[in-house]
Amino acid sequence: MTTGHPLALRPGMRVGPWRVLGRLGQGAFGAVFQVEHGGRLHALKFALRGPGSEDLDRTDARAIRELACLLHAVHPHVVRVWAHGRWPDARTGFHYVVLDYVEGATLAAWVKREAPSARRVARLFSRLARTLGELHARNVFHRDLKPSNILVRAVDDAPVLVDFGSANHAESLPLTEGPLPPGTPQYRSPEALRFHREHHSQRGARYAFRATDDLYALGVTLHEVLTGTPAFSPTLPREVLAEHIETRMPPPASTLNARVPLALEAITQRLLRKRPEDRFPDGGTLHEALESALNDATSDWDRPLFERPPPERSAPSPRRLSGEPARMIRGPSRRLTPPRGSRLQSRPVASSEGGTQARPREARGPGARAARRELIITLKPWMVGAWVALLLLLGWALLALR
Repeated sequence: MTTGHPLALRPGMRVGPWRVLGRLGQGAFGAVFQVEHGGRLHALKFALRGPGSEDLDRTDARAIRELACLLHAVHPHVVRVWAHGRWPDARTGFHYVVLDYVEGATLAAWVKREAPSARRVARLFSRLARTLGELHARNVFHRDLKPSNILVRAVDDAPVLVDFGSANHAESLPLTEGPLPPGTPQYRSPEALRFHREHHSQRGARYAFRATDDLYALGVTLHEVLTGTPAFSPTLPREVLAEHIETRMPPPASTLNARVPLALEAITQRLLRKRPEDRFPDGGTLHEALESALNDATSDWDRPLFERPPPERSAPSPRRLSGEPARMIRGPSRRLTPPRGSRLQSRPVASSEGGTQARPREARGPGARAARRELIITLKPWMVGAWVALLLLLGWALLALR
């Protein structure tokens, strides 16, 4: 069974020799599927494109540049390319690459699930720093480092860099029209945003991305891992966010999380300095600083940075009857007494002594309104009789006065 568009692929369909098992994710420019061939699992990434010829050319150029960067960046901590091609037609089809399938979680999910210690985090970032140093030595820049583009392998806690869709290498040509390369705003460096502010109206102005830009993004990521909060809020308006990144230092990590060792905080603060010359010049230097801190680490580094959150309780599953769709099995309706101290039991009102006293909350809801209507209907005959008796008494009194 075949189809003409990657998003129409379903489990069991094939892309060449690879059998589709399911879709792993989708973004603006690509879709990733889990595939199998010869008993091995892989990730197959398609470059998506729109109907226009200009968009087709640009999407293909981006996909080819990503492939070239991955081939330049062969490394144990970089997702590896195994094959590439076009589908369903070898000349005009959608471009795809077959990559490692990494058993693990994104960095953000790993932190939430594992509640790692400072030592585990420092070791992971030490590996990332050395990896970036080796990529930069080959003139390969990731240009979109953030927690979602770093996977942590389940078997050994090793980091794996993924999504080189925004990456660049020395021989590639610019594909964007603006001054800045593609990227995520809250991870951009101060110097990149300053260049954009000063040159955004100049046609043909292009920012020269450097190793210090990648390392700055790594520092923003490390600060987020250590504190559990973004260094710069992504909800800020774009102009305000840029101004904060250019001029304001994030709070030191230990002021937001007292379990962060001061030596690790100092490394993070240096990574986030506003001037690139005040930061680590390359990944190798950062790697040495982290290893030195690890060598001097005390037992406090083995304490989890965060308390492990309690497991989330899922709602009970509906009971399934044999041969029928799932449905809820309901018993007789029963009114439950609110627990002591419940907001439904009573509410405080001002007392004459200046304190508060409990007053029953007025009954609400359709049932309560129906009960009030029934009470009013029941009282109506008595009310009419009372008015008639009152009028007769008034008339008798007037006659007696005469």
